[in-house]
Amino acid sequence: MVVNGTGFQNRWVPPPAKETVTKILLGHPYSLELYRSLKSKTELLDAAIAIGDGNAMLAVRLWILLLPFIKYTKTVIKVVMIAVEVISLNPNFCVTH
Repeated sequence: MVVNGTGFQNRWVPPPAKETVTKILLGHPYSLELYRSLKSKTELLDAAIAIGDGNAMLAVRLWILLLPFIKYTKTVIKVVMIAVEVISLNPNFCVTH
Protein backbone atom coordinates (compact mmCIF):
# COMPACT_ATOMS: atom_id res chain seq x y z
CA MET A 1 0.00 0.00 0.00
CA VAL A 2 1.35 3.41 -0.95
CA VAL A 3 0.68 5.86 1.87
CA ASN A 4 1.12 9.62 1.63
CA GLY A 5 2.32 11.89 4.44
CA THR A 6 -1.14 12.06 6.04
CA GLY A 7 -1.43 8.29 6.34
CA PHE A 8 -4.02 7.82 3.61
CA GLN A 9 -3.54 5.46 0.71
CA ASN A 10 -3.13 7.14 -2.67
CA ARG A 11 -5.43 5.16 -4.94
CA TRP A 12 -3.81 6.47 -8.13
CA VAL A 13 -0.30 5.25 -7.34
CA PRO A 14 0.37 1.54 -7.76
CA PRO A 15 1.45 -0.34 -4.66
CA PRO A 16 5.00 -1.70 -4.59
CA ALA A 17 5.44 -4.41 -7.21
CA LYS A 18 6.57 -6.98 -4.64
CA GLU A 19 3.35 -6.47 -2.66
CA THR A 20 1.19 -7.08 -5.73
CA VAL A 21 3.17 -10.15 -6.79
CA THR A 22 2.88 -11.53 -3.26
CA LYS A 23 -0.92 -11.11 -3.50
CA ILE A 24 -0.88 -13.03 -6.80
CA LEU A 25 1.22 -15.77 -5.19
CA LEU A 26 -1.09 -16.08 -2.17
CA GLY A 27 -4.27 -15.94 -4.24
CA HIS A 28 -5.43 -12.67 -2.69
CA PRO A 29 -7.36 -10.06 -4.72
CA TYR A 30 -5.08 -7.78 -6.75
CA SER A 31 -5.25 -5.31 -9.60
CA LEU A 32 -2.73 -4.51 -12.31
CA GLU A 33 -4.71 -1.50 -13.59
CA LEU A 34 -2.39 1.10 -12.06
CA TYR A 35 0.78 -0.36 -13.57
CA ARG A 36 0.71 1.62 -16.81
CA SER A 37 4.18 3.11 -17.20
CA LEU A 38 7.01 1.08 -18.67
CA LYS A 39 8.95 1.50 -15.43
CA SER A 40 6.14 0.16 -13.24
CA LYS A 41 5.51 -2.77 -15.61
CA THR A 42 9.22 -3.62 -15.59
CA GLU A 43 9.31 -3.48 -11.79
CA LEU A 44 6.28 -5.74 -11.65
CA LEU A 45 7.83 -8.29 -14.01
CA ASP A 46 11.15 -8.16 -12.13
CA ALA A 47 9.34 -8.81 -8.84
CA ALA A 48 7.46 -11.76 -10.35
CA ILE A 49 10.72 -13.22 -11.68
CA ALA A 50 12.47 -12.65 -8.33
CA ILE A 51 9.74 -14.54 -6.46
CA GLY A 52 9.81 -17.25 -9.11
CA ASP A 53 6.08 -17.86 -9.30
CA GLY A 54 4.95 -18.92 -12.78
CA ASN A 55 1.38 -17.71 -12.26
CA ALA A 56 2.58 -14.25 -11.26
CA MET A 57 4.97 -14.09 -14.21
CA LEU A 58 2.18 -15.16 -16.59
CA ALA A 59 -0.32 -12.66 -15.15
CA VAL A 60 2.16 -9.79 -15.46
CA ARG A 61 3.26 -10.83 -18.95
CA LEU A 62 -0.35 -11.04 -20.14
CA TRP A 63 -1.04 -7.60 -18.66
CA ILE A 64 1.94 -6.14 -20.52
CA LEU A 65 0.84 -7.80 -23.78
CA LEU A 66 -2.87 -7.01 -23.53
CA LEU A 67 -2.74 -3.42 -22.31
CA PRO A 68 -2.33 -1.87 -25.78
CA PHE A 69 -5.16 -4.07 -27.08
CA ILE A 70 -7.40 -3.04 -24.17
CA LYS A 71 -6.74 0.66 -24.89
CA TYR A 72 -7.47 0.10 -28.60
CA THR A 73 -10.65 -1.84 -27.82
CA LYS A 74 -11.91 0.91 -25.50
CA THR A 75 -11.32 3.47 -28.25
CA VAL A 76 -13.17 1.36 -30.82
CA ILE A 77 -16.09 0.88 -28.43
CA LYS A 78 -16.30 4.65 -27.85
CA VAL A 79 -16.35 5.31 -31.60
CA VAL A 80 -19.03 2.68 -32.17
CA MET A 81 -21.17 4.10 -29.34
CA ILE A 82 -20.90 7.60 -30.81
CA ALA A 83 -21.86 6.26 -34.24
CA VAL A 84 -24.88 4.43 -32.80
CA GLU A 85 -25.96 7.60 -31.00
CA VAL A 86 -25.64 9.70 -34.16
CA ILE A 87 -27.59 7.16 -36.20
CA SER A 88 -30.32 6.80 -33.57
CA LEU A 89 -30.75 10.59 -33.28
CA ASN A 90 -31.05 11.07 -37.03
CA PRO A 91 -34.15 9.29 -38.36
CA ASN A 92 -33.22 10.17 -41.95
CA PHE A 93 -29.83 8.47 -41.73
CA CYS A 94 -29.49 5.82 -44.40
CA VAL A 95 -26.67 3.38 -44.94
CA THR A 96 -26.08 2.38 -48.56
CA HIS A 97 -23.71 -0.23 -49.91
